Amino acid sequence: MWGGSIGGICEISFGAILVKIPRKLFELIFKATQAQPWLGKCSESLMELMDECGELVEQELVLELLNRFCYLDTDRHSQCIDKIAQKIAVGWSLSESETQIVAATADSAADSGQLVVYEVKNAVGRFGWKTPFAVNRYDKVYKEIASRPNIVLVDEFMGSGRTMAGRVRTILRELKGRGVSGVKIYVASYAGMVHSTIPVKAEGCQDIFLGVELKKGISEMSNPAYVDRDLATMGKVEDRLAVIVNGKSLPRLGDAGSEALYARTNGNTPNSVFPVFWWPELKVGKTRNTILSRI
Repeated sequence: MWGGSIGGICEISFGAILVKIPRKLFELIFKATQAQPWLGKCSESLMELMDECGELVEQELVLELLNRFCYLDTDRHSQCIDKIAQKIAVGWSLSESETQIVAATADSAADSGQLVVYEVKNAVGRFGWKTPFAVNRYDKVYKEIASRPNIVLVDEFMGSGRTMAGRVRTILRELKGRGVSGVKIYVASYAGMVHSTIPVKAEGCQDIFLGVELKKGISEMSNPAYVDRDLATMGKVEDRLAVIVNGKSLPRLGDAGSEALYARTNGNTPNSVFPVFWWPELKVGKTRNTILSRI
């Protein structure tokens, strides 16, 4: 992608396609792509998103949100793995022989929780652990609970915190029914919304660690004087999206209103992220060429 300027209009080239846009919009796009290099790989998707926005104020908001994104590339991903491993072995001072590292995964289908448990299991070796014990489903923790009463639930991202809170609640309730006490549950995630820790702690979790702590993209990151305006603007943008796709309802502002701005290289976008960046269809039934993807 390259750009040139003629008067108040700038020209951006996408291969053989030349697009003319206002100078101010060009400057905003340039700023976003400089702050978020990964956007360079989805230039056409970005321009289509700009076309979907009916007004400059909408384009400005969407580009500002892209500026605020937390994008885990390979290096930041590796850093989060090491942070979690260090927290387990050093920060929490957990005994290897008494600890289970457990994916917050509910079934046998492959998901990000299983990826995290595999990577963290290997990473704790750099902090002195020799043969860490890992479990790829949270409902399989009971077999070793007598000898390993410390449970570390791991996942890639925490949005609303409802899912992780449910995992903690289910485990403790099951253990109570079995007459088992003295179990401690810890939670660790590559990244997560700060507000997501509240419901998890309320269920009796000992401690929570987020490799990257994120705030709500508008409500907690916009200028307070403009929060209401920005939320209303995003509402107008989301009004153009299909209300239901494949039986799933449009999660306005992200699942449970999380307003998440997060993505990872080769990762599946969490539904907590603003849907404008990944929701697959417009209200008119047109398939969108989205910046991010979610399976």
